[in-house]
Amino acid sequence: MDAGRVWSAKLKSYLPSLMAEQPILAGFADRAAILLHGSTSRGVDDPFSDLDLYVLLRAEDLAEFDRSSPIRFHEFMLDGKKGHWNAHALEEFAARVDHCDMALISELRTSIAIHNQLDGASELIERAKSPMRAEVQRTFFFYNYYQMRNFHRASDNPMERGDGLAVLFSLSQTVAYALRAALILDGEPYPYEKWLRREALRHPTGEQLAPHVDAILDAITTDALRLPGPERQNPLSQSVRQMRQILIDAARAQGIDEPWLNQWWLYINQAERATADVHWG
Repeated sequence: MDAGRVWSAKLKSYLPSLMAEQPILAGFADRAAILLHGSTSRGVDDPFSDLDLYVLLRAEDLAEFDRSSPIRFHEFMLDGKKGHWNAHALEEFAARVDHCDMALISELRTSIAIHNQLDGASELIERAKSPMRAEVQRTFFFYNYYQMRNFHRASDNPMERGDGLAVLFSLSQTVAYALRAALILDGEPYPYEKWLRREALRHPTGEQLAPHVDAILDAITTDALRLPGPERQNPLSQSVRQMRQILIDAARAQGIDEPWLNQWWLYINQAERATADVHWG
């Protein structure tokens, strides 16, 4: 049995005790949804993982909650594992999903309900799990691909100079946006940064990027961040260029063959505002 099922079962059994220990939670139990999300719901159970819970309430109930508690973050322990729960408004989450908050959509897709007495919570989770629409995919690929190219370009001169810190800043963003773009091409919302590589590897385009991400990590250990000289000869940039070509080929295979795949710098304004009016649906 995977970690999500194990800990969700334990949490369901523990819930009455948790409510007894934290009466403020018990006071809203009959109109709340409690979702396990984060590492354990993604199947990660190690000494570094914890138990993350969303407690969803209607906005008016959250306002009442705030009058009773100065904080929304509360901690607990279960079988030696740290846990915490955060109170949120259902309406806020619904609006964030509607506006394509990819990290939240990813969290909701992998969440496990351990208690649900809130009308609308199940519908919200089902919306998050709905297939990505073509408009969302195309727009968010455009945005993330542009950002990848932009941050890669920002590393050119620092690589020539051997400015390791500047290269590190731009390179980390380049790789992150490349992994996000890959997930979007695979029809998947991208998670928080710490789960990007793990999630991308589970899908076809991200899996193709994996060897080049590993090559970047290996090159960093050989001090490639501070290697002065031609940018095109830097192993970090060479790996990024290979990642870029994988994304271009995967996009074209899906019918996305736009001028900005190559002349990305001409589309700065369009890329920066591309996602503003796109809705999850």
